[in-house]
Amino acid sequence: MNDIAIKNFYDQIQFPGHYSMQELEYHIPDIKNPFLQIIDRYIGNKKNILDIGCGTGLISNLFAMRYPHSQFVSIDFADSIEYATDFSKIYNINNIDYVKNNFLKFDTDVKFDCIVCQGVLHHIPEIQTAIDNIDRLLSPDGILILGVYHPIGKLLKNIIRLDYKNWVLYQDQECNPFEQSFTKNAIKQMFSNFDLLDQWPTNIVGHAVKNPLRFSQSGGLVVYIFQKTVLY
Repeated sequence: MNDIAIKNFYDQIQFPGHYSMQELEYHIPDIKNPFLQIIDRYIGNKKNILDIGCGTGLISNLFAMRYPHSQFVSIDFADSIEYATDFSKIYNINNIDYVKNNFLKFDTDVKFDCIVCQGVLHHIPEIQTAIDNIDRLLSPDGILILGVYHPIGKLLKNIIRLDYKNWVLYQDQECNPFEQSFTKNAIKQMFSNFDLLDQWPTNIVGHAVKNPLRFSQSGGLVVYIFQKTVLY
């Protein structure tokens, strides 16, 4: 799969979509969305945060507003990052730097104490290069907040007829030029030099059975919280 095809796709759909300041302020001071809550739980006390594949910057701008004393760097190769950049300038969100670049080519000496990579890794064909870059950029004892598709979610999506009510989500779920999904064991093997601290949902099978529609609409996204192993 050519990176150009993936970039062109996300140039077009502008994932995760455009949003207003009112929509972000809905989550301040209390985060309402369980997906965002687990990010908030682990991002809150970090000072130097990298958001990989930020798209239109919903997560980056929200948490940069929520934690004004933290410094954010957000990267994406798609044109959607221009919306994120413009939004931060319009609303004077000054503790965030947007970088338009392919993460696989991102070169910096900076080490981050938290890396957010939500819904991105499973769309990168050169996945081992991405994992190596994450390992290189995360500081010792740093936290990785990783959201990836689970095969159960992909199975449910093919069984349940979904009414997305959102063109951007429909395109992302049904028309994506490249995606993969991974079991928990596969993810643990891919990040074998990291310690798994937490995940959401905590019981994937139970969650999928109890909330099949919600789980399948997101492609069965599971969030894993890893801490980089410190070798003494």
